[in-house]
Amino acid sequence: MTTSLPTVIPYFTEPEWADKFLKTFPEPWTSVEARQLGGVLYALMFALGQAVAGQLENVRYDWKACRIETAVDEALDLIAQDFFGSVAGFPADVIRAPGEPDSSLRDRIKATLLLPAATRQSLIDLLVRLTNQQPRVMEPWSPGDTSVWDIQSFFDVDTPENSARMGDPGLTHQGFVESALPSFGNQGDYPIWCFDKGAAWDSPSAYFFEAQATWWLQVARIDALINKTKPYGTIVWRRYSGQLLTKTAVGGSLFLEEGVSSYLIEVFPAFAGAFMVLANCNWNTVVSYTPIGTNQFLMTFSVPLPPGGGAVDWVATPLIVPGCGSGVVAADLISSTVGILAAFQAQTIIAQPSWNTTCWLHSKSLSSAVFKFGTPAPLSASFAYKYFDPLYSGVTTVPANNYSFSIPVSTRDPFQAFVLPTWNTSVDIDKTTTALRLSFSEAPPVDAFVYWAIHES
Repeated sequence: MTTSLPTVIPYFTEPEWADKFLKTFPEPWTSVEARQLGGVLYALMFALGQAVAGQLENVRYDWKACRIETAVDEALDLIAQDFFGSVAGFPADVIRAPGEPDSSLRDRIKATLLLPAATRQSLIDLLVRLTNQQPRVMEPWSPGDTSVWDIQSFFDVDTPENSARMGDPGLTHQGFVESALPSFGNQGDYPIWCFDKGAAWDSPSAYFFEAQATWWLQVARIDALINKTKPYGTIVWRRYSGQLLTKTAVGGSLFLEEGVSSYLIEVFPAFAGAFMVLANCNWNTVVSYTPIGTNQFLMTFSVPLPPGGGAVDWVATPLIVPGCGSGVVAADLISSTVGILAAFQAQTIIAQPSWNTTCWLHSKSLSSAVFKFGTPAPLSASFAYKYFDPLYSGVTTVPANNYSFSIPVSTRDPFQAFVLPTWNTSVDIDKTTTALRLSFSEAPPVDAFVYWAIHES
């Protein structure tokens, strides 16, 4: 009985190859000096060793490229193409997405290659594995999936166990699937920061959390997998519920190079609708913002960044529920008023105009706050406002004629700081986790104060 041994491709360095070749060369034929490091014969053998080592490196790569478990880079892409290229009018369902690491693509190849198929349960198992949620499957010809009047059923309650959906015996060999799209990660659809988005090491595979294969799935690929899993000759109708969108405030801090007069910010995942923005800089300028869709906004600075660059703090808040502590209102020519709900009377308010102007709090009562602007509002202008929790905000009196002032705080990095004065001035903020150092372009008058707030991102 013979036993097959695993194939082993030897690995030797160029000096090791040179030594091996020298041993096969008769010693009497050359001098000792020629065989030593730096000698003519050694140099010749070393050159041969380089050629052989390079060829064996190619062989080792080709050997690894033959197997899913060991293939990397383009070799793994070719394996995916071999198994799951476009067929029967469906797109390739296993293909590397931009930034997807080998480990994730390898997991998707193996999971798809070994899929059970041709049964209802295999289709359910596929969607559970992709989305981590149970799909709703309905076959209209099956009484078990539809509402049956001679058994308990309620038209105002529709669950898989108690279906209120009408069936149709004529729709044989057809089915309906309702499924969630894959979650972006294991954090409830909150962003999974990688060093390319928000923390900047510029490596698409440098994730703070282990990358999941489902992050790179798209509707077309799920459709293709369903079409390969369902029994031949059947029709499966699909309805997907979208990915959850951001519903909480998102903030960040930027350092920009000198001369920049505007900057585009992308929020990921996108907000669930309209949003407002606050922004402050560490040089004397005023900031306006322009929303673009639900996941971008453009910040514009009245004064471009000075030599050496500067820092910008921003926080964006979705406007999902009216009266939620933030909002956007139309701006009057030189002043605007915001009504204050009882729930926010004790909280700090910060405002941000949509055009380049100074903004200050003119007066505040239990029912309203009046803001004034250094530059009249243009047509269709607006300004945003946001209330901050008293634990992360406050109001502080500023000594008259004092162009700089420090406010003690207690927070942690990273955080963003925002200030609203009560007189017409721009504010330069230098921050640490224990203090906010404010510098004003105009001296504070008597009885001046500032509202300040912190967002921990």
